[in-house]
Amino acid sequence: MSWGIYSFQATPEITFTPIWLDGDLMGNGGAVYANGKYYVLSYLDFGGAFTVGSLSICDVEKQEFNYVDIMDWNVSYVTTDMTFDPATGNVYGCSLDQSGDGSFNLSIMNLENGVQSPIAPIEQMCALAADKNGTLYGISASSGTLYTIDKATAELTKIGDTGVQPSGTQSATFDPASQILYWSAYTEEGGALYQVDTTNGQAP
Repeated sequence: MSWGIYSFQATPEITFTPIWLDGDLMGNGGAVYANGKYYVLSYLDFGGAFTVGSLSICDVEKQEFNYVDIMDWNVSYVTTDMTFDPATGNVYGCSLDQSGDGSFNLSIMNLENGVQSPIAPIEQMCALAADKNGTLYGISASSGTLYTIDKATAELTKIGDTGVQPSGTQSATFDPASQILYWSAYTEEGGALYQVDTTNGQAP
């Protein structure tokens, strides 16, 4: 499947319909839809000698990019997942710590330049999603446990185990109409779309 934006229905037999195909929509640093635009963090590592990074602010309807070159690129720009919080207007992410030691922070992304401002350390979350009331949820990358996350302190409150063991790239979002939490999960067996029960964490 080519890099790009696709639409699909949450049905047992999922068919992906291309909306916009473009290699610049790679988003290996993370991506999020907010305020009618799609924000894509991308980087290219030239053998460890230097890294080129950019924030692409995408108008999906017009299929137009506004590029922001990131001159001070470092690992803190890279997130495992990001989500738009409709209650605050913030974009929250689980971002790598600038130290490069492999630890993570709950961060807020600046939508103009892609900078991740750390709030507090957090265990690695493979998926983040905020509901319409601003409650922030996260799924642990190590255990697949569903938590709520305090947006001021990054403190975790366990809801329950999803029953899915994550592996690789993940993402989650709330359907704004139904407020169902959908999780695009990936395991060692492959990928699947789950509905996650926010009262007990169960996914399968």
